[in-house]
Amino acid sequence: PDTLLAVLYGSGSTDAGTVVALTHRNLLRFVLDRHWKDGGRGTVLWHAPPTCDALALEVWAPLLNGGRVVLAPQGQLDADTLTEARAAHGITTVWLPAGLFSQIAAGHPERLAGLREVWTGGDRVSAAALRRVREACPELTIVHGHGPSETTVFAARHRLPAGEPVRHADAVGRPMDHTALYVLGPGLAPVPAGVTGELYVAGPGLARGYAGRPRRTAERFVPCPFGPPGALMYRTGDRVRWGSGGRLDYVARADAQADVRGVRVELAEVEEVLSEHSGLARSVVVVREDATGQQRLVAYVVPAAGRTVTADELRRFAAGWLPESMVPSLFMVLERLPETAGGRTDRAALPEPRFDDGTYRAPRNDTERALAKAFAEVLELDRVGIDDDFFDLGGNSLRAIRLVGLIRAELDQEVSIRRLFAARTVTGLSDMWRDLAQSRKPALRRRTKAGAVL
Repeated sequence: PDTLLAVLYGSGSTDAGTVVALTHRNLLRFVLDRHWKDGGRGTVLWHAPPTCDALALEVWAPLLNGGRVVLAPQGQLDADTLTEARAAHGITTVWLPAGLFSQIAAGHPERLAGLREVWTGGDRVSAAALRRVREACPELTIVHGHGPSETTVFAARHRLPAGEPVRHADAVGRPMDHTALYVLGPGLAPVPAGVTGELYVAGPGLARGYAGRPRRTAERFVPCPFGPPGALMYRTGDRVRWGSGGRLDYVARADAQADVRGVRVELAEVEEVLSEHSGLARSVVVVREDATGQQRLVAYVVPAAGRTVTADELRRFAAGWLPESMVPSLFMVLERLPETAGGRTDRAALPEPRFDDGTYRAPRNDTERALAKAFAEVLELDRVGIDDDFFDLGGNSLRAIRLVGLIRAELDQEVSIRRLFAARTVTGLSDMWRDLAQSRKPALRRRTKAGAVL
């Protein structure tokens, strides 16, 4: 049982440093889970690469539990291929990585009708995607699996039976059989229910480690103080908390917090808001550094099938739900997000953001020249065009205060922070002042004096 079974790319990556060594015992822990006694006897579609840990779910779980496996046609799985395979071979169960699940949910959730069970995971699945699938396919059982390759596919699962509404979109769920989950705080001390800590996994599903990387293995596979001597547990890097009824709820990745404009931002919260936009199939929010060294939030989005979205539309939508500090500075609309072999979003392969789209309109009068100079000085840029958005160029609340003071000193004009947030550009401020000046002019009225009309 403890001999080597396979070496697979960990967590769907292609980094040679994360090649995970799995044993026969690791695989048995997964396929002997009680879930497969019923669910494993159906017909499962195999479409994941054999170098991905989904192989255990798509091949070994059904075959070792009396089920049947159908090999998908060559090429990338999509809604059409899935529909054809289900009709031709009686597919009952399918594994859809979070990205593909979200795409189908946004464009064609009805294509999942007729299946008995869908497993998804690998990345965060939004509440909006789950609700769309549930509304289109009320008879479908949805299972969200949670856990990296280092714990042999999944360490926990959250099952949403047919007909049950989506109540806990962020549920990690309950541990797989023969798996121990620990939510620990400082000093590896267990935290009470409702308190956020880091998730650690122990049990026979724990991989041998990273092939040929003992130092990296020692960093992530640490001694388990709750097991027998020599027992290890895996540090997942996921921040979670115990909810009601022994359910584990996901909070965020430990490395998914960002310090933007002096504010700690949970990137998952921004992604969850964007997922509620009906025109989007997928969204990923990351932190990128601009030319001035400022940390900026950048949203990469994929429109739903047949829909078009604009950056301005998405910015207004996000601003209606999020504080200014959490609204992405830049929205990049892509045809698809880059993915790893295992179907996870490959964040390292996302295109470099274009904070300056190359269009520049020079100031046309003295007021615009003075304002553009003030914008550039505060933003530490060589030049600023009259249509360039102050906040898209790296402006924040502190810089806005500096800009207001500079405008007051250099232009002898009063402008509030609120109006700067509304105007945002040189032309916006200039037009605002012009409109205010016109509204303050006294209205002409007819007067007479000594018989003369004035």
